[in-house]
Amino acid sequence: MLSRRSFLKLSGIAAVSLGSGFGIGKIVSSHANKKSIMLCGFLPNNQEQIVNTVKSFVDEFLYNETFSVTVRGEDNFSSILRNQLGNRINSTSNRHLNIRLTKLTTSLPSDILIKTDDAKIFSPDIDFSAYIQATRNSVLGKDAVYQLNVESTENSILDIFNSNNKVAVIENSKGIVEKIELNRKATSYKVSGNIGDVVFNIGNGNAHVHSSTCRHQLCKKGNSAFASGDFIACAPNKVILRIERS
Repeated sequence: MLSRRSFLKLSGIAAVSLGSGFGIGKIVSSHANKKSIMLCGFLPNNQEQIVNTVKSFVDEFLYNETFSVTVRGEDNFSSILRNQLGNRINSTSNRHLNIRLTKLTTSLPSDILIKTDDAKIFSPDIDFSAYIQATRNSVLGKDAVYQLNVESTENSILDIFNSNNKVAVIENSKGIVEKIELNRKATSYKVSGNIGDVVFNIGNGNAHVHSSTCRHQLCKKGNSAFASGDFIACAPNKVILRIERS
């Protein structure tokens, strides 16, 4: 087991952005059968590297599978990515790929992390395959401009946008604190963290950080969470909000 402190030292803030689970496990074919696999990349302003990161994830974990896909981001990114994925896209497939590209509001070092639905985050230098490691090495040492989230799930594409069936799950270092329906009237929720409080505004289909005691306010500067697989992390407080299907 890789300790939380060691993993954060190894992979920086990207590890926190993947969620609260820390552990190691081999990337082997058995992981392709997991319900959910997620990649989080902090990537430079290079369209080719961003597209190649998605393709590496697809080739590593989905093999010859087809999948439905949802792409959120700049219009040209969506069209270019769909063209690159080509005949792998099948709107009737029960395997769904949820891709989100957002521009960062603060400077971060580029990196790529992967986690599975059993809350294990892989140690890149130990557990990545040569193929994924080569993709990671191509972005290391560069300044990140975009955050890329790629999640592979077995759920129907309709579940992704059905706001009536989504909840915001809030965790701190002690475990799950609250589960809140996302389609309810917007309300503020205060959660105790390691150095103070984080206040979330949750409801009307989305969630975001209203205020936090953390120094750099990265969690507040980030995007809202509204689709299944979205998350918000306050690293200093070790508080995480993620969106799940209920």
